[in-house]
Amino acid sequence: MGGCNCNCLLKNPESNNEMVNGIIPGLGLRGSKKDEHNEIININTENDVFKEEEDDIVKKDNNNELFLKKQEQIKEKEEEEENGIALDNLRINTKTGLSRNAAQEINKNESSIASMLQELGETIFDYFNEIRTNPKDYEKAAEDHGLGDIIQKVINSLNPCNNLIINFFFNLLLSSYINNNTDNGEKNNNLLEEIEKEEKIKNYNKKLFVVEAEINNPNEAVWNLIYSNKDIAFETFFSNNIEYLVLSCQKKDNDNKMFKCYFLLLLKGD
Repeated sequence: MGGCNCNCLLKNPESNNEMVNGIIPGLGLRGSKKDEHNEIININTENDVFKEEEDDIVKKDNNNELFLKKQEQIKEKEEEEENGIALDNLRINTKTGLSRNAAQEINKNESSIASMLQELGETIFDYFNEIRTNPKDYEKAAEDHGLGDIIQKVINSLNPCNNLIINFFFNLLLSSYINNNTDNGEKNNNLLEEIEKEEKIKNYNKKLFVVEAEINNPNEAVWNLIYSNKDIAFETFFSNNIEYLVLSCQKKDNDNKMFKCYFLLLLKGD
C-alpha cells in the first residue's frame, strides 16, 4: 500500500519527542504564550540550579583556601612568639650575667625575702609593745633570759608604759638608710649620722641599736636588745619618752638562719 501524500503526521504527531517542521517540542513555540513562558522559565531555572551549584563549589573551594591560609598564618605567628620567648630567655643580662629566667627568679626570691623581713619586723614590734604594756605576762620569759630584775622594775613602776603605734613609713625610711650607708648591713659608723640629717624626723632625739636573732625565733631580738643594754634598759626601752619605735630587719649574707634587727628609737625632743 503506497504512502500517503497528506500532512496527517503534522496534524497528529504520534510522539511529542519527534521534530515537527524543524521545531523541537517543548521549546515553547507551540501552544499558548503562557505555555511558552512557563517552559522557558523551567529551562532557565534548571540552568540557574546548575550555576548555583557551580558557585557553591567555587565558594567552598575559596573558603577552604582562606581557612587553610588563616591556619597557616596563626601557626606562623605562634612559632614566631615561641621563638621570641626562647630568644629572650637566652639573652644574657649584662649587669648580672644571668638569663632572663634566672633574673626573674632572683627578683621573685628577693621579693619573698623582703616580705619575710617585713613580717619579722612587725612580729618584733608587737612583742616589744606587749612586754612594755603587759610586763607581768613576761616574768617567766624575763627570768629565763636573766632579765627578771628589769622586768620586775617595769611591773612595779608607777608610770605604766604607753602603747606604741607602728609607723610603716618610718620603717621604710630606716631601711633605705641602712641600704645606702652600710656594707651588707655590717658597717654602721655613718648610719646614725646620716639619719640625724633626715628632715622628716629632725625634731626627735634618736637612739639606734642593732642586735642579731634567729629567723625562726624573731622575739629573741627583743630579749637580746634588753640583755645587751642592761645598764640603760629600764630607762631607755620602758620610757614614755618614746614617740616611735622604728624597726628594720636585714638578712645576713651567707646565713639563712640569722638576721639583724635595727631598733631606732625616736624620742621626744628637748
